[in-house]
Amino acid sequence: MVDLDGDNVMELVQATAAGRIYAFRADGSQLPGFPVTTNMARNVATHLGAPAFASGRIAPPSPTTTSRPAIGDLDRDGYPEIVYANIEGDVYVFRHDGTRAPGFPVRIDPALSAVALRTKTNHLKTGILGSPVLADLDGDGFLDIVVAAMDQHVYAWDRRGSLLPGWPVKIQDPAPGPGETPVGAESINTPVVADLAGDGHLEVVIETNEVYRASGNANQFFPNEQNNPTSVPGLNTGTVLAAAFAAAGGSGRIYALHHDGNLHPGGPFVAGWPVKLDGLAIDILPLIGPGHNVAVGDMDPSPGLEIAASLTTSNLVLFRPDGTRLRDMDPSAHGPLSDTAQDNSSVLNLFEYPAIGDIDRDGNLDLTKVGVTLNGLVDLVLVGQNEPFHHVLQAWNAATGQPLDGFPRVIDDFGLTTVPLLANVGPTIDPGVDPGGTLDLPELISGNGLYLVHAFDFTGREPAGWPKLTGGWHTGAPAAGDIDDDGRLDIAWPTREGNYFLWDTPAPMCNTATTANLDGRDGAYNPQVNYRNNNLAGEDTVPPARLAPRDVVTSSTDLATNAITVTTSRIPGDDLYCGTAAKFDFRFSTAGPITTQTQFDAATPVASVPAPLRGNHDAGASLTVRDGRFAGQVVFLAAQVVDHAGNLSPVTSLGSFAFAPPTTTTTTSSSTTSSTTASTTTTSTATTTSVTATTSTTAAPTTTTRPPHPPRRTTTTRPTTTTASTTTTTRPPHPHPPPN
Repeated sequence: MVDLDGDNVMELVQATAAGRIYAFRADGSQLPGFPVTTNMARNVATHLGAPAFASGRIAPPSPTTTSRPAIGDLDRDGYPEIVYANIEGDVYVFRHDGTRAPGFPVRIDPALSAVALRTKTNHLKTGILGSPVLADLDGDGFLDIVVAAMDQHVYAWDRRGSLLPGWPVKIQDPAPGPGETPVGAESINTPVVADLAGDGHLEVVIETNEVYRASGNANQFFPNEQNNPTSVPGLNTGTVLAAAFAAAGGSGRIYALHHDGNLHPGGPFVAGWPVKLDGLAIDILPLIGPGHNVAVGDMDPSPGLEIAASLTTSNLVLFRPDGTRLRDMDPSAHGPLSDTAQDNSSVLNLFEYPAIGDIDRDGNLDLTKVGVTLNGLVDLVLVGQNEPFHHVLQAWNAATGQPLDGFPRVIDDFGLTTVPLLANVGPTIDPGVDPGGTLDLPELISGNGLYLVHAFDFTGREPAGWPKLTGGWHTGAPAAGDIDDDGRLDIAWPTREGNYFLWDTPAPMCNTATTANLDGRDGAYNPQVNYRNNNLAGEDTVPPARLAPRDVVTSSTDLATNAITVTTSRIPGDDLYCGTAAKFDFRFSTAGPITTQTQFDAATPVASVPAPLRGNHDAGASLTVRDGRFAGQVVFLAAQVVDHAGNLSPVTSLGSFAFAPPTTTTTTSSSTTSSTTASTTTTSTATTTSVTATTSTTAAPTTTTRPPHPPRRTTTTRPTTTTASTTTTTRPPHPHPPPN
């Protein structure tokens, strides 16, 4: 969920297997310009004479996609772009209004996966299965597009569609081991771009589907399996199984690439990479494995960031920036509140991906992903056994590798390619954990193939109304945000069958009950989402709200102090209305209105502006700016909000303000003196907090009457009375823009 059109209300952006991108409002209507469609699939061109196409009754199809669009402000104009990749290896960029950005689509190099190059040990393909990631790879201040392809290369384009120097980079182990030759294999995953070592340069972390001989190290599997109550008495089941699988299993590869790719002295690979990771049955399902998406975050006191990585049937492992192995997440341990009694064996990772967040709110980062208990693998390998097993949601303290109290948690079916979302969707319902029902704990939102979407807190409990039944298979990750503009968090998730579900929650959009969130911004945006598809814990990709024209209640001038006061009904924050922005940037011009980013960049910064207030969805403030250069001019004023990560709101033109010449003294023939001054007071129709650079007297403002608002789309009644710093006001939510 993201605000595409700059009205401070989120839309739901979704790509489909039909090659279309939708932008839904809360009522199910589309933004103008959507849905957008990509070009016709290349292999259809020779069949356009077929009756189905020639008759016009069936439109030629577009290439399908399995990826999630990345959303970011590529040109830094305050409006986001949508970056989309498809199975034919094309990358598109669409503007916020649905038009295509110039220079796109671009395509991966088909010569790198030509049919003549393909063999059993060089199984490359032309296409993209993973999602594009946005990051400023070359350090020029603008986001670039990074994508891994099935031709075993990582590509990087700038915002105009030009390949960055040094890219693409081939990701293949040049020295896999004694007696082994490099394997040509797809990369089906989404990279992570992060400054691993903290040296100011970004690295790209990505896996491939390469499979080599296993190391034969049995000690890395099932460390506590001898304590498993379902083990055979007198036999260390874990040791036997581990030894067998270590001999029969395989080894995959994880890469870290320098920001400048092939131009880096010594080559594109970071020292110590690629790293090897063994799996028990690593190639059990080719193509959708063994490669997994990785997650990156600061999960240990040691310098730099840690990389959480797994492969099919491997452990989930933390690696240091230099590629050394830090610790494994214990696959055999079960928390005291876990419900895995029927099969309490070790848990294996199949085709699910990890996520990072502070699940138990103890100030330390945790890891989570879906898995399956050991008997599940036995059933896959030994057909017809039908041993009882569990599908589970796992969660560990990343600093210790031990499970959280309520995990592993039994779920209903495979969670193939799913990624849990951490979000606070409601208070726990267990009186033993939270007698007052007010404990502000986030939940792990996780779906699976048996139609249910769960929401577990760290104890394994679910809030009232969960799980949700959709009747469809879930893949990928849910979306979270405030699409109906009521200040409450909404959760959305489509099914594989093409049905979209959207749920209201009672939880506030802004998680203000905790004093410090994952990224250190007090009251920051609650869910751990990343618009840019970058699975980097704590990266702020959510822009601030704008000083929207509809939120400006009054504006006035003070000729005596060269001041302009703007009274708003809402206060922009760091993430939409959550947290506190870094800067309210006011600029002026005497040449004409400021309506574009180019005009704003060329305008003059106002000399004295107020410090940002804490964001507020339901109450506003009076903001006063001053500049001696206003005197004697007609001033055109505009504003832009900037957050601590440098994300921009759209520019808002606040209108023109006439400043008469300053106060003058006139001497008459009878030697009497007269003065003219202006002194009036300010009134407002909304709850406001007055914020000025210095004390000022303002001219009487005009008052506007806001139109009535439509009722919410649910029957649930929520109070809209909110308390500001000094007074209380009742205001309904803003209306949505009219549907098409």
